[in-house]
Amino acid sequence: MSATTGTWIERDTLDAPLDPNNANRYAFVGCDPINGSDPTGRACKSGASTFGAVLAIAGVVALGTGVVAASIVAGAAAAPVTGGVSAAAGAAAAVEGISFTVGAISTITGGVLAVGCL
Repeated sequence: MSATTGTWIERDTLDAPLDPNNANRYAFVGCDPINGSDPTGRACKSGASTFGAVLAIAGVVALGTGVVAASIVAGAAAAPVTGGVSAAAGAAAAVEGISFTVGAISTITGGVLAVGCL
């Protein structure tokens, strides 16, 4: 900024020809340096854009929390069904295990008896 004229002496690096606030390339932050800032010289940051970013982040956090809560509720609702299916599968495996054990004992007993008959 020129101390004698009170104007900017370097052009803004942002070239947006369709933006009416950028018609004067020597303007700063869309001709509103009180309410905005432009630390990089590429984009104007205002209080509204910061507030919008905060709201967007809060929305993403709320969405994530909602998804986790919905997953917990769905898991709690499905737990009795899942537990019942697991119990039934366990009972079937136990019955199958008992059948296998009985079959093995019968085979061994049959073999011992067969040897005794020889």
